[in-house]
Amino acid sequence: MTIDGCEFFNFAGSGDTAIKEGTATDVALLARGGDALVAWSDTRDAPKPGWGDVYVAKLKGADGSASAPEQVVAKTPLHSRSPALGGLAKSVLLAWIEEAPAAGGSGEAEVKLVELDDAGRPGQGTSSVKLSDGTPTAVGVD
Repeated sequence: MTIDGCEFFNFAGSGDTAIKEGTATDVALLARGGDALVAWSDTRDAPKPGWGDVYVAKLKGADGSASAPEQVVAKTPLHSRSPALGGLAKSVLLAWIEEAPAAGGSGEAEVKLVELDDAGRPGQGTSSVKLSDGTPTAVGVD
């Protein structure tokens, strides 16, 4: 299926897909019990062309369809990308890179962290880790 010019597949032939509009990149998936959480960077309503915000949706394990509406994790003026998901005992940790890309790829960046409940809803506030040097290409959660 094509959504706003972006190719996307629907799971197990169901008519419902997790990503409804925009251009999705950097998709992360985490199995939780019989279901899964998916996180991605999406350019809908972006402040600048190609810049994204991180979205999350919960998917049904049986057919991959969305079990709840997708939601933006944090609407920011910077480019949010490269989400990673990691399971905790009763919740999920979501990390991503937040940056203002600069010519030559040397913009300032930081890693953002937020705890999600099992439905993918963000908890109160995000934490930030400012990077002092270099340009990150990805973040991992273990």
